[in-house]
Amino acid sequence: MNTSHLQQDLRRYCQLALEAGMTDAKVIPASLIRLDPRVRLKCRYPRCGYYGSNGNCPPYATPLSEMQACIDRYEFGVLFMKRFPSDSLLGARHADYGHAAGGDVQREMYRVAGRLERAAFRDGHVLAMAFANGPCKKVFCPNAECSAIQPGGQCRFPLKSRSSMEGCGIHVFALARSVGWEITPAGHTSTPEEVPELTNVGLVLVE
Repeated sequence: MNTSHLQQDLRRYCQLALEAGMTDAKVIPASLIRLDPRVRLKCRYPRCGYYGSNGNCPPYATPLSEMQACIDRYEFGVLFMKRFPSDSLLGARHADYGHAAGGDVQREMYRVAGRLERAAFRDGHVLAMAFANGPCKKVFCPNAECSAIQPGGQCRFPLKSRSSMEGCGIHVFALARSVGWEITPAGHTSTPEEVPELTNVGLVLVE
């Protein structure tokens, strides 16, 4: 496929993201995406409640060296993000975090990531690869053990579930800021007054 057709496709995927409710979407060179082992380390220290709970999160996620080698084979990506009010999430107890409004927002990110990946595949970009935001278990199997990490098991949602950007070692904050998006970090003790708006980010790589 020639460069002009590829760029036209990429712009259309950005438009699809906006039509699907995303706040913004940008075409980026894949060379902007670098992995940082410290991102994966943050899954363990402090330990995320989803660490080791599913096939898309560490330690089961694709090794960094293999993931970086794959990313290096792509030319472009479509980076998209959704901003939303923080009052439905911040201040929630850890056990509740993400299971109501937060889970809905992340479900939307998975839906859009899958939609863009399918559009790219149908356009002939058969190796298009989507990454969502947050653990797939929170979205698809919050009340069940991940079958993908059981001996001989398979994912219940193989066409919907994706690895998160951070679970693969992508420094999401740095990548977002490189395209002009400011993201304010927030934790379980943050309040809506301190952080009035949250941002989720997704990515689709296109060869």
